[in-house]
Amino acid sequence: MSWVKLDQVVLVIVVSLWLYIIYRLPWPVEEVLWSHQLPTLPPAKSLFADFQWPPLINVTAEEVHTYEDDGFVVLQQVLDHALIDILHSAAERVCAHQMGARGACQYAQGRWQDDVLRDFLLYGPIGDLAHQFIQGSGVRVVNDGFFGVQHRKKEIWFSSFFPHVDHGGVPGIFSGLNSYNRGVSVWMPLQEIDANTTGGSIFVYRNFSRGPCLRKFGVRNTLPHNDSLPRMALPDFNQISSDCTDRNLSKQEVTLSFKKGDVLVWHPNMLHRTQPVLKPEFTRYAWYARFVNSDSVYCYPHMCDIKTRPCCAGDLPLSGDTIHTPCYPQVFPSMLEHEVAAHLGDQPAPLMSRSSSGWSVKDIAIAGTCYEPQNEDYAKKAHEAADAETQKAQDSDEQNPATENNQ
Repeated sequence: MSWVKLDQVVLVIVVSLWLYIIYRLPWPVEEVLWSHQLPTLPPAKSLFADFQWPPLINVTAEEVHTYEDDGFVVLQQVLDHALIDILHSAAERVCAHQMGARGACQYAQGRWQDDVLRDFLLYGPIGDLAHQFIQGSGVRVVNDGFFGVQHRKKEIWFSSFFPHVDHGGVPGIFSGLNSYNRGVSVWMPLQEIDANTTGGSIFVYRNFSRGPCLRKFGVRNTLPHNDSLPRMALPDFNQISSDCTDRNLSKQEVTLSFKKGDVLVWHPNMLHRTQPVLKPEFTRYAWYARFVNSDSVYCYPHMCDIKTRPCCAGDLPLSGDTIHTPCYPQVFPSMLEHEVAAHLGDQPAPLMSRSSSGWSVKDIAIAGTCYEPQNEDYAKKAHEAADAETQKAQDSDEQNPATENNQ
């Protein structure tokens, strides 16, 4: 064998090994090998299904007002510590492979995959809590699961470390729902977090959800579909305010510490990011869920190409339809028996798609109803608030006219 051929063989071996490593390891962490987190047993009731849930602490008018003003609010001591410990054990179990491989975990659509997560959502009190902020006809679940991160000597790449909004890359809220739908994100750490010592907290940005910088982070309203409309929610830098520099946004950044049992609630368009863990040997897990009004309208299909963000195997609504489907189960004012039954069956995870049947952007057909407010009262209030903010800015400019000496 000549040296040339030997070099070629070595090159093929090296490239093959490199491709094998890329395939086997999570790079980035969201692409962790899918098979390691798939359930192998049919679904069965967990202890949460027959649990005697204590009454939930009612959200106060002041807490709702803080949420409306700032875009987020921390609710103190919402859940008993024993219940949180059960969720913590579930997080350690389902995140074991991801945490071992990269020191971070993203476990999405947990209700389709894990008995504890499913029954906590369906039978637990969090749907009632979400309703007190959404204040609509009822509450349905869009997504749920765990995030985990641990201290590593070498900095890891994890998408949640970067500021982002949970729009999924398409117009609307929560990956393609009509922009006028009401919704909330609920984030609950599963242990005490001190932002200054343990780290692993979360950064949120006060007033961001109704400020001028939404477009910088890809937020798009559902708009009439035409050839000039950006199909994906990419930033439009021609319409980004000069106030949206990283330096100015840092002034809005809020770092939070949590006692065990505290819950953070934020607006669907809230900018946020995960704080890296500061304390060696410390691992932070958090449970999260995204909720919307029960009559929310589905506009843009969800992409299924990322294995750890699976699609539903059930009947997804067509663009323009309400999300009245087991894929988005109702959790308030009550569960629906046929939706609960759809989560159960003789096969593991019957509601989770095993295929990567992602949609093609050019094939999207958006229904005309997606361009119209589904809640006219809410839409009217939103427009009035936007007009008031514009008028306030104009009045400020008139009182403080710009001059060549102003910096």
